[in-house]
Amino acid sequence: GNQPLTSRQQKLQTLADELNWKLDTSISLFVTNFNPFHLFRFQTVDKSYNKISGSVNGLNLSILDIDFHQGELHTKVESQSTIALIDLEERLPLFTIEREHMLDKLAALAGYDDIDFKNFKQFSSKFHLKGENEEGVRAFFKPEVVSFMEQNLVYRVESIGNQLLLMKTNR
Repeated sequence: GNQPLTSRQQKLQTLADELNWKLDTSISLFVTNFNPFHLFRFQTVDKSYNKISGSVNGLNLSILDIDFHQGELHTKVESQSTIALIDLEERLPLFTIEREHMLDKLAALAGYDDIDFKNFKQFSSKFHLKGENEEGVRAFFKPEVVSFMEQNLVYRVESIGNQLLLMKTNR
């Protein structure tokens, strides 16, 4: 039968109702839709759940909780996070952004340069941005995008061109 909603699911249901979105409380296992992202190159997503989805300004968006792990057996580290996935109509440059302490050495190895946002002192000191098309990436990060990210504790954003992933600090 239907389980009563957890307090988190109730909050999500309220948000979904306000946005005219749908809440799906079912649990998905064997999640592969994160595979194209750098972030999950060395992480395995075990399950996704508490998904709300709908559209904003014509873009499809879903927000979901995920459990994932890195390593196996005695080196296994388990984490939880909330992720937003946005389907884009226009392709964006490929890039990753993270809070400075989360430096992704892989992206550095992949030859992405660190783009410093001269006009966003606070943003630039908190976030590390790597991308293939500096002007395209800069054009995307309008001041309101930057302040949204700062306010919502987003610590990682990654574009794979046709999709954007936003990840919050682990719950």
